[in-house]
Amino acid sequence: MSSFGLPQTAKIVFLFVLSAAVTGCGTGIESDITKASPTPATTVLIQGVVHGGQQPVSGSTIQLYAATTLGYDAPATALLTHPVTSTANGSFSITSDYSCTGVDQVYIVAAGGNPGLSGNVYNGALALMAALGSCATLQANAATTFINLNEVTTIAGAWSLAQFMNAPTNAGTSAANVTGLHNAFATANKIANVGTGAAPGPALPSGAILPIAEVNTLGNILAACVNSNGATTAGAPCASLFAAATPPGGAAPSDTLTAALNIARFPGNNVAALYSVAAAAAVFQPTLPSAPANWLIGIHHTGGGLGGPTGVAVDATGNVWVSNSANSVSEFSPLGAALSPAGGYTGGSLSGPSAIAIDLSGDAWVTNSTGASVTQITPLGASFANFNNGNFNSPSSIAIDGSGEVWVANSGSGTLSGLTSTGQSLPSAPFSGGGISSPRAVAIGAR
Repeated sequence: MSSFGLPQTAKIVFLFVLSAAVTGCGTGIESDITKASPTPATTVLIQGVVHGGQQPVSGSTIQLYAATTLGYDAPATALLTHPVTSTANGSFSITSDYSCTGVDQVYIVAAGGNPGLSGNVYNGALALMAALGSCATLQANAATTFINLNEVTTIAGAWSLAQFMNAPTNAGTSAANVTGLHNAFATANKIANVGTGAAPGPALPSGAILPIAEVNTLGNILAACVNSNGATTAGAPCASLFAAATPPGGAAPSDTLTAALNIARFPGNNVAALYSVAAAAAVFQPTLPSAPANWLIGIHHTGGGLGGPTGVAVDATGNVWVSNSANSVSEFSPLGAALSPAGGYTGGSLSGPSAIAIDLSGDAWVTNSTGASVTQITPLGASFANFNNGNFNSPSSIAIDGSGEVWVANSGSGTLSGLTSTGQSLPSAPFSGGGISSPRAVAIGAR
């Protein structure tokens, strides 16, 4: 199992397996409104509906936010000068009251409202979101865009953006990791369809398996609080949720979106207590029959030549490389779509690949444990080179430093080999001493 693609603690886990059976299952999603014919784009740009479970949420405040590049968890930019409010049937319309100038990735939040309860009820703890992606694309397609905001879209957004976001109004990245932010928004589109409010999303690659029952169970955990009056007195649904979603040593959340982000960031915290919250609101089906070991969302991928995976590495664009004991290397896009052929990349005298690393040019370097060599593969498997001049002996691990030099641990000889970025052996290599004995791993420290 490997978590990849983004810095900080990503909570979407991609599992590479040799084979898996896909069983059909329903989503349990039924919409009680019909999408209206698009209003001319000059008047209405985006339409949608807010649902708490299957109930429309009226009186909810809708705001469109842009993630910032001023830092992780930094305040997002509110794009609507005049936020809109959902009507009695939960619907809303966003007009041309926003601009994409100077902004990139956007998301939408519905805060507060009445989740279909009788009387003058306002649930101030209600906060739902959907990750929408490129602002420019959203605006270009706005006349035909319909957004179904509910607990499932909130789970998709929270689990994908948890490394960038810690509250409904805080979402950002560093200026150096805009690609990571793009990949995170794209991941949300794998988990949920923002048009239907159901899992999976349209970007889930063919052959990939999303744990829909777990996503629905997480949605039900939020629904217990969303479909209430928001009370936080002992025993109330929101009180139970917020207590269980309080991070270790941190403050309790006060809204359902922050609670979701906390669960995504600390997936092993209070698992059973959270599961018990879902039992009272099983509005999304199918669901998990019992509490899981944790709340990580693992998307299983196959194809691309996977066969006995031994190592994984991620390049600067988010593409994922996997070394396979079946004498091949697989490559996947940030969304998990196979880029390598059905048999994987097989050139370069691959022999018992044991580990893989990516250099500054995006090339993959693979240790051949039974071939006493290292193979270099350029992006998309365009070319291969094999190097056996490093006195390799059962090479077991590989790492590349900031200057592009390649370091290889030799488990068979208790030494460390070093190559230049062009594959030439470093002077005095291989290196021994310092207590090195049957090394299994190597990493590069700062200097």
